Amino acid sequence: MLTKKSNLSLVAAVVFAVFVVPGLRAAEQPKTMDAEQCIALLKSGASRKEKADACMLLGRIGGPSAVAPLLALLPDPELSHMARYALEPIPAASVDSGFREALEKLSGRPLVGVIGSIGVRGDTQAVPALAKMLNHEDPEVRQAAARTLGRLATPTAAKALEKARETAAASDQPAFCEGLFRIASARMADGKSNDAIAIYEVVRKSGPSLAYIRTAAWRGEILARGDSGISLLSEALRSDDRAVFSAGVRAAVELPGTAVTRELMARLNTLPAEKQVMLIDVLAKRQDIAATPCLIEAASRSDKAIQIAAVRGLAELNDAEAVPALAGLVTAADQDVASAAREGLASLQFPIVDLQVRGWLNGTDDVKRLVALEMVGRRRMSTLLPEMFQLATAANPEIRGAALKRIGEIGGADEIPKALDLLVAVKTAPERDAAEATVTALCVTANDPDSSATQVKARFAKADAAQKAALLRILATVGGPAALATIRTSVTDSQSDVRQAAIRALAGWNSPEVAPDLLNLAQSTADSAEKAISFRAYLRIAGQSDMGPKQRLDMCQQAAALAKKQDEKRLLVSTLGNINSPEAVKRISAYLEDPEVVQEACTAAVNLAEKLVEQRNLAKGLVTIAPVLDQVAAKTANADLAKRARAAAEKAKAFQN
Repeated sequence: MLTKKSNLSLVAAVVFAVFVVPGLRAAEQPKTMDAEQCIALLKSGASRKEKADACMLLGRIGGPSAVAPLLALLPDPELSHMARYALEPIPAASVDSGFREALEKLSGRPLVGVIGSIGVRGDTQAVPALAKMLNHEDPEVRQAAARTLGRLATPTAAKALEKARETAAASDQPAFCEGLFRIASARMADGKSNDAIAIYEVVRKSGPSLAYIRTAAWRGEILARGDSGISLLSEALRSDDRAVFSAGVRAAVELPGTAVTRELMARLNTLPAEKQVMLIDVLAKRQDIAATPCLIEAASRSDKAIQIAAVRGLAELNDAEAVPALAGLVTAADQDVASAAREGLASLQFPIVDLQVRGWLNGTDDVKRLVALEMVGRRRMSTLLPEMFQLATAANPEIRGAALKRIGEIGGADEIPKALDLLVAVKTAPERDAAEATVTALCVTANDPDSSATQVKARFAKADAAQKAALLRILATVGGPAALATIRTSVTDSQSDVRQAAIRALAGWNSPEVAPDLLNLAQSTADSAEKAISFRAYLRIAGQSDMGPKQRLDMCQQAAALAKKQDEKRLLVSTLGNINSPEAVKRISAYLEDPEVVQEACTAAVNLAEKLVEQRNLAKGLVTIAPVLDQVAAKTANADLAKRARAAAEKAKAFQN
């Protein structure tokens, strides 16, 4: 019950939500102003937030008249960055001159920010001033100046950076080198590769301590030199310095030409195994089939890592010349090597691969036949389906199973009759299961339920009990009127296996049309297992929300006469609890007197009632559930549930008026 104090708190909360929060939200949104209003606000005593919003707006609508007020904010550590963002897009020379003047006046983070903005605007007139800052006492300023000089990329900027880097502190080296590398990239883009080479060479020969700088310098110079960079590439690949070797590897991927491929191949056998693996990967990525013989040779090595790398590389090169080598490794003693070879061979789309697979299938080596069967599936070789059916009757059971699986994977409607013949011919359970899976897959692929069901039914005459059971399971997957008719007939079969399979097929059927069959079976069978299966399946269908409440309630009424065991009554109560109707609540009330399920009934009634009382369209019927909820409140031992029942009852009673 709410106290006076809690009532006051509630009132205060409502007032805050209605009047204060909208005001706060409105204040959070930048006001819509024109440029002159924004400028006036910047000159006023407005709050930091208001000025920041004005800067943001001036970044979109500002012109020359906004430059001076924005420049005036640059020394302000709280607004400097917003002012810069507003100034950067304004196309006025006064912005550049203002930034250059600020270089002499600012310090700390505002100065660092202005240096960055000069780079954004590409103001090369600032290069002399920035060059002086390479010796600034503040390391952040020195490093920002180096990066911006790299962005501006003038010859003067390059000379200043090169000179300053020679004596720069170790902590400044990354920024100074970044600036130089930016200039080198710009020179390359302009076709001035000699300038780029000079920059990379200076850094490379200075032997920078940081590995990633060494990597960038070596890689950059190799690529900048082009064809003449092969000797430098060779030097990098011979290096014991991991960073330098990595630079060579990266450059080798990017540097075009068969001459580079030849250099990599010549270098391959001189390296340790770990580096050979890396170089093989490079040869593959270059997509130069001149490397095929080299990788074929590497694939025959005794070192497993090199072998696997070479096999994968051959597949990546996508050269038909690699097929014999890969084919020779598909049955290698090492399973990892064999698996890599199979993967590679399956990926190559050349007629010679198909010929190889066909040759294995028609041969006498069962190991290679199994590999070929794997290839058939991977490569979707539907032209080999006749061979698949032949192998489905081979002497080797492993081959028979693999052939059946492939038929299911790559076959279609045309293969259904032959696959059914195989199913009714096999005698062992494993092969029957494999044949069943194959036929099921083919029927699903065919997507013609009536035709598939007709063909399946035609095999019943020659099938034994176990095979009929398999056929019924196939029909359950196929679906459709023809399949259902056969399943219904089989429910009365004298053979237990057939009857059980038919009942389970009915129980798994999703459409309501089988509900009468299931109810009749649950009512008539003397077998407890059959009764339980049918009863549960019947209620499962009653629980389907695509049927109307009345139909579902009628089904539950029929099931009520059969629900004798505790689990059956619980299932019935649960089904009723999911029917969106006041009548369902009243039906649940019949179980409030049953000690076996009273608690389940109480919970189901309250859960359903709480949903119903929120639906105005059910107003007339809601009054009838109030007595049930009162009964629940009195019956349940759960205090919280009783409270919920009384609350729902009050809402239901409110509909009396």
